[in-house]
Amino acid sequence: YRDLVETVNEVLIETDRHGIITYISPAVKRVTGFAPEEIIAKPASSFVHPDDLVDLEGEGEREFRVLMKDGSYCWMRSSLQRISDDGEPGGLRGVLVDVTQRKQAEDLLKASEARYRSLVDNAQDAIYTLSPSGELTSLNPAFETITGWSREDWLGKNFAPIVHPDDLPLAVQILGKTLAGETSAFELRVRAKSAEYLVTEFTTGPLMETGKVVGLLGVGRDVTDHATSLCVGDVSFSDELLGELLLVRGRERGDEPKMRVRFELHA
Repeated sequence: YRDLVETVNEVLIETDRHGIITYISPAVKRVTGFAPEEIIAKPASSFVHPDDLVDLEGEGEREFRVLMKDGSYCWMRSSLQRISDDGEPGGLRGVLVDVTQRKQAEDLLKASEARYRSLVDNAQDAIYTLSPSGELTSLNPAFETITGWSREDWLGKNFAPIVHPDDLPLAVQILGKTLAGETSAFELRVRAKSAEYLVTEFTTGPLMETGKVVGLLGVGRDVTDHATSLCVGDVSFSDELLGELLLVRGRERGDEPKMRVRFELHA
């Protein structure tokens, strides 16, 4: 039993009723840098981040930051049970597991999500996503400013009715190519709420989750007042924005692009 205790990766811990550590397994040194003899006979609270002390109290599962020998903190998840002391409630006994990497990944995900949301909400161009069957699954505030439609008018609906009938074959073709993993730059006429058609330049790329294409991410800019055909090599209007959106979105889903986005031009 002792050999098992001394070789498991989890840290086994026991305290008395006053919160003094009476036992901690050798695995604690691999996690914190402290040897057991540097910890035993000291209050458990002295190794916990001050902001997390409230999470240390009582039985059950908790997550809190634990002091490391170098002065930094790691995240630990505890699973503790109250032990009996001659029929009276005694200290706690249980297991501590290092969850630092998971917590760091969660923090990075939150930061990435905030970055993506900031890009989408503050962009002057319309940003949207499509399902594989062509339903609009998200629209940013700029879509309302540009077209006059509310987002609720189109969310959950197929994109086809908002595209000029003559341009619809190209739009369908682009969706198919995007679902095959391609990125594209092209021009379509989009119907505004006023019933006029807005000449709009688009860049699109595949939405990825766990290595699979799950939809389309697009950026559109109204160029009606200065409409010109796209020229080869001249897609800078929104390719940088789309590239950053795809990069940030990919980081969220663990699908960060390995190379720079390339755009295929469609007349």
